[in-house]
Amino acid sequence: MHVPLRPLAALVTAGLCLTGLTALPAVATPIAEPVGTTTGDTGGLDLDADGSVLHEVSTRAVAPGLDLTSFQRLEDKGWTSGNILVADLTEPTLSMEVLDSGSTTSPATVLDQVAGTGAVAAVNGNHFDMNYTNAPVLTTITGGEVVNGYREANPAFTLADGVAAIEYLSAAGILTIGGAAHELAGLNRATVPAGAIGVYNERWGSASLDRPAGLPGETNVASAVVVDGVVTAVTDTVGEPTLPDGGQILLGRGAGADVVRTLEVGQAVEISIEPSSDVDLAIAGNVPLVLDGELANFPDEPVAARTVLGLTEDGSELLVATVDGRSATARGLTRVEMAELMIDLGAHSAVNIDGGGSTTMVARPAGGTEPELVNVPSDGSPRVVANSLSFFSSADTEELTDVAVRPVLDGDDAHHVLPGLQRTVEGVGLSDQLAGTDAQGRFTVTSPGSLPNGDDANAVIAEQTRTGAVLTGVTPGPATLSYKASGLTGAANLTVLGPLDHVTASTSQIAMEGEGDTATIALTGHDADGFAAPIEVADVTATIGEGFTIAPAGLGASRSPSPRPPAPARPWPSSRWPAPWSRYLSPWA
Repeated sequence: MHVPLRPLAALVTAGLCLTGLTALPAVATPIAEPVGTTTGDTGGLDLDADGSVLHEVSTRAVAPGLDLTSFQRLEDKGWTSGNILVADLTEPTLSMEVLDSGSTTSPATVLDQVAGTGAVAAVNGNHFDMNYTNAPVLTTITGGEVVNGYREANPAFTLADGVAAIEYLSAAGILTIGGAAHELAGLNRATVPAGAIGVYNERWGSASLDRPAGLPGETNVASAVVVDGVVTAVTDTVGEPTLPDGGQILLGRGAGADVVRTLEVGQAVEISIEPSSDVDLAIAGNVPLVLDGELANFPDEPVAARTVLGLTEDGSELLVATVDGRSATARGLTRVEMAELMIDLGAHSAVNIDGGGSTTMVARPAGGTEPELVNVPSDGSPRVVANSLSFFSSADTEELTDVAVRPVLDGDDAHHVLPGLQRTVEGVGLSDQLAGTDAQGRFTVTSPGSLPNGDDANAVIAEQTRTGAVLTGVTPGPATLSYKASGLTGAANLTVLGPLDHVTASTSQIAMEGEGDTATIALTGHDADGFAAPIEVADVTATIGEGFTIAPAGLGASRSPSPRPPAPARPWPSSRWPAPWSRYLSPWA
């Protein structure tokens, strides 16, 4: 449910005693369990580190050749929560690109970078010049094009004609003036080294070149605009670049500025930027973590969320691993601990890329259309980052090859339902790519010893369409929900819990600053044994005090804007749960 931002003590209602919620513990957002998820499946990965207890693990296919394993384990020093994408690099329908917002200095969240591109999964990319130019500070190549080039070699994940490697990579160039050759320090660099020359093109964007030029400290700066190999302008100032189509800017500092200043309008020059290896894709990191299956030599760092790229010994699989950090359920890992995890996962080589609050992994759920957030960012929400390593699938997306059934609400506990309450489910058609495709079918529910849709099943179907159904819990115990369409059948296991014992809310306090603000609350029901199930809005009656409104915000939440001119309290929506909410809140009231 959504309720306005205001202390809950002020929101005493007739149907839902929100005052009692002020003492309730906040409920963490559940980890999503999309279609095709196999709980307890490690995906063949070794996640049983010495001294650890594997608490939760599940694996699901994202696309042909791309699987996602999510896990949580308790180690001697605390909880570790992580996600591993395993990419089969021999799968012909699987490909990769480095994506950004369209400008290398305009950061965006990973979700925003992949939106509408057709990507099926992605992870954050290079370290970047955060809060300044926001440009990557290491070499980036995609589609054979150098996007950011640095003459300093760093460990990088690379692809060349389908062959993967983790190697030291740089990208620099030559400026030829007449018969004289001058070294270029790179392309679209966040900073140009003192005494050097850098090149900037349209991929840089609109960010000022003052920081790359070393201003305000640098006293000798010059720049030149080059179009189609001909100098069109020379100046001693920089600032925000203005580039004609196909144009480039030469930016010099110190001795480099002296070279640029010798250029004249109309003069022909040649600019070339090349990587140290002929690769189609590259994303560089700061340190190697694993070399030849052993810990590399690198300085350790304190625990943090981390993102690492690793390769198996034969180079056939790419392991993309993230671990969460700075939370009660995820302490993060040191660099050494992360390297040890990569070795356990089978990495023969691995490179550390941007982590901390930047660590982000997204993946499309089977039957979905766009990737969704997989990890829990340590900043509390996804950070804007410079770029992302993104995965694409060219497998067929139209023909129906499989079906699946799932609760519409996310989370492991969505497979639970309380007696007398409902669970909404949907049938999903799947293509070869695991993208959603049209399917029209019928649902049945059974329990051990019952007939399909029998009255003696632990759950019954209250209503259904060709693509969705509403179940009601009846008797505690297991139930199997099946969806059959076009001769294909998918199934999901549900559990009807014991009778409702108490309710918790997704937040223990809400506050509101002004008119029009909104806040969201979700409710979770628990039986006497502590097992939980999210409560859908159709099972709720809620009223709110004068000056507020409350309305559904999806199956499992409600929303209310902040106060407007006085309005009468109104019920929302009609209840299938006749007893007052305060009865169930009493354990914590």
